[in-house]
Amino acid sequence: MKIDLFLKQLRHVNKNHNTIVVFLMGCQRSGTSMTSNIFNKDKNIRVYNEMKSSLNSEDRVTKIRLNSHKALKNTFANSNFPVVLAKPLVESQNALNYLENFETLKVIWLYRHYRDVAASNIKHFGIDNGKANLKPIYNRAKSNWRSENLSEEIVDFVHSFELDSLGSYDAAALFWWVRNKLFFDQNLQDQSKVLLCKYEDLVNSPLKSFQHLYNFIGITFTHPESTQIINAKAVGRGQEIKLNPTIQKACDKLYAKIESCNQFS
Repeated sequence: MKIDLFLKQLRHVNKNHNTIVVFLMGCQRSGTSMTSNIFNKDKNIRVYNEMKSSLNSEDRVTKIRLNSHKALKNTFANSNFPVVLAKPLVESQNALNYLENFETLKVIWLYRHYRDVAASNIKHFGIDNGKANLKPIYNRAKSNWRSENLSEEIVDFVHSFELDSLGSYDAAALFWWVRNKLFFDQNLQDQSKVLLCKYEDLVNSPLKSFQHLYNFIGITFTHPESTQIINAKAVGRGQEIKLNPTIQKACDKLYAKIESCNQFS
């Protein structure tokens, strides 16, 4: 156990609260790591790693899928922290299910412009990662998180393209569309315990954005100085990439719909 986590735990030996659970969800490369790192500076929040933590100990293969509801509830019930936070991005397709089964759960759905996500995806994971993410959807792989709980509309749209003919950025952008389409397919825009959070807002107005997030969670923002590490240098890096017109149109439409639901101001 790391010393900083041990010291944080010492502050909450005597539990006298119902632990608030926060899940960061959405598409990969949308700022969830940066956001969880800021939350991890808070002495009142227990942040779990995305993989190989006690929240996914039952997943012996990929080590990223969340444990059973029973196991998770036991972990949360035994937490001494006022807030526990995780970023189970691979469970974003199950967000509504978790909201219905975990009384104190709140979801922060992070989103970022699809061009920047596509550029970051390829840079971070490799030129073929977009296609690798789409392949389980083409194969209708029931055991893969990428193809789990998808509507026929999503599956049909993905299948309207030949995987081998897609450009690397096209595939990454299409995967962005798939993951963020899940927000509306689960009607999360109607859930009071769900908050949209835009990556560009986080990096351009970090203090205001994190105050907004803390207000949503229901606790006091005690470490505003931690946001000084945030910078906006990655914004707009994908604006020059060329995309398939049909994929670009679909992403533009979905992005505009997400923007219309974002209450941050």
